[in-house]
Amino acid sequence: MIAYDPISGNVWSDAISYNPHSCFIMTQLGQKVPPSIKEVRDVVEKCLERKHFKVIDAGSSTTGRDFLVKIWRLILSVPLGIAIVCEGMKPSTLENIYFELGVMQALGKETVLVKVGNIECATDLIRTEYIEAPDLGAKINKFLTTCITQAKQYQDLSTETKDKNPLVALDYMERAFLITNNPSYKKVLLQTVLSSSYYDKIVQNEIAGLLLKT
Repeated sequence: MIAYDPISGNVWSDAISYNPHSCFIMTQLGQKVPPSIKEVRDVVEKCLERKHFKVIDAGSSTTGRDFLVKIWRLILSVPLGIAIVCEGMKPSTLENIYFELGVMQALGKETVLVKVGNIECATDLIRTEYIEAPDLGAKINKFLTTCITQAKQYQDLSTETKDKNPLVALDYMERAFLITNNPSYKKVLLQTVLSSSYYDKIVQNEIAGLLLKT
């Protein structure tokens, strides 16, 4: 996938360290997190851990540099995102969560919104399916199962498009690999990169090196 720098708008050229089989949690952080958010997050994280997904949020790394760029890098590196919003959240917190959710959706990541209490979503998200607290664990498990199934579909699409459009095939296989961390997907991804005429040798070696470190 071609990504763009969120500040300059130029094509993103820095290397991204992938976090396969991981999920980016978008919610309120810090010392004053409401108990309802903590309870919901605990349920979400237990579901993720049972399926061996790594949990990542905005506090997972400290760079000392631009915060927006840090969030952008984290989002690019993961396959899934779960946003948790709560009645009574500050507008600025909700704005950050909705921004991150929108970025994830624009980049083709698998996402779901969890609503806690009587909170009205932003109008742009009216058509977005969301999850509420009753039977939350079962609903999160269904979402994760859907994502894993989607990975197989991405793998099939990659196979179908690799001759006609290697760039698209690469993107589909990258999505499948990031969701599952399946070694066979990683192998195909490496082969696609190294055999494609879309990339010069320097770029091929850089991408291959990142994948081998993942």
